[in-house]
Amino acid sequence: MRGSPTGAAATAVLLAACTSLFIGPDTDFDRTGLLDHVWRDLDRHYSLFVVKTADWDSLHDVYIPLGAQAPTDSALADVVGAMLSELHDIHVSLRAGSQLYRYTGFDVRPAFFDPGVVANYMTDRGPAPNGHMAFGHMEPEIGHIWILHFARSGFDTDIDTALARLADVRALIVDVRDNPGGQLENVVTVASRFADRDRTYAFRSFRDGPSHDDLSPPEPLVVSPQGARRFRGPVVVLTNRRSMSAAEGLSS
Repeated sequence: MRGSPTGAAATAVLLAACTSLFIGPDTDFDRTGLLDHVWRDLDRHYSLFVVKTADWDSLHDVYIPLGAQAPTDSALADVVGAMLSELHDIHVSLRAGSQLYRYTGFDVRPAFFDPGVVANYMTDRGPAPNGHMAFGHMEPEIGHIWILHFARSGFDTDIDTALARLADVRALIVDVRDNPGGQLENVVTVASRFADRDRTYAFRSFRDGPSHDDLSPPEPLVVSPQGARRFRGPVVVLTNRRSMSAAEGLSS
């Protein structure tokens, strides 16, 4: 399976301080110039234009006049935030002072998931040592591991603890519903406990040129068997519409 291309410029950060706005190094721009600078940074570095439907050139023509008309820095931030939201990408966000702008279209869709309902089916559900996941028995021979996110560290301890406590089951449910993602290495740590051999689960490319389709050759991403605790029985992975970013990798 070919993974979606990723790039270094997936997040745009805009800071407001007094009357000056800047992105990257503190540079003097008028409002039109700053908006154009943001647009050009994304045009040059953003790697997902090849899978997006947004016409980035047309958006420049739409938003530049709006930026020129913005009466305040705050109003300009609204314009820039709206332009970036056109990408429909949760990894592209903008911060202006205390205000965060991010695409939220995915939030309005029903998740069809209630952790409380799941917990009602277990009498022994408990948290892992680092709090990244919860686990227990759905049935005497069926275990359930709910992974809340893939951020921070300590996933090796948490997944090994869960597998040790569920060593008596013949099948496992690994639940990543409502998981917002995190670090890919944490996904690999978890997946390695279920791998029977080295397996390529995705391919990754990087933006490496001025054109939107200038991408590096696909690089295979591999998960290998690792860890003191391994599970070799049947595994079902549960996802939903809010399983995002790195969480999508576990279902690969």
